[in-house]
Amino acid sequence: MPAALVARLNGEANELLQSPEQRASLSKAGFEPSGGSPQDFASLISEQMQKWASIVKAVGFQME
Repeated sequence: MPAALVARLNGEANELLQSPEQRASLSKAGFEPSGGSPQDFASLISEQMQKWASIVKAVGFQME
């Protein structure tokens, strides 16, 4: 995806997450809205993959 498009989408998403209504709606649904940069998101995904990989392997989960 072109960097300019990523930057625009990120900016729009961060702006949306500043809305008290949106934050309340997401919180009510069990999410913790925080926003951030594309690099922050990539880091979060990487951390979550590492965290859950061992659990998935331990329980023997396989895709059907």
